[in-house]
Amino acid sequence: MKNILLIILLFEFQSSLNQTLKAEVVDHKGNPIEGAKVFFDQTTVSSLTNKSGVFEINKPPAVGNAYLIIYHPLYESLIESETDDLLPTYTLNPR
Repeated sequence: MKNILLIILLFEFQSSLNQTLKAEVVDHKGNPIEGAKVFFDQTTVSSLTNKSGVFEINKPPAVGNAYLIIYHPLYESLIESETDDLLPTYTLNPR
């Protein structure tokens, strides 16, 4: 019983370390960009924007302040260095 309680506590602790980040990605006219890849550099953690241009991504605690990269082949990539507090909206310029 003690082992089960310990496992539950460790799982809850690990879950509390993950921070879910959410923002919107739009083009220079304010239109949502669907299918933009959002990821942390040097990790496998990634997400895609939905039809509304919104993404959610879990920031693993191990990445610290790693860069968040927003990529779409039709737009210039955006690199965000401040990932503790994301802006509500990111604008990508056409290539």
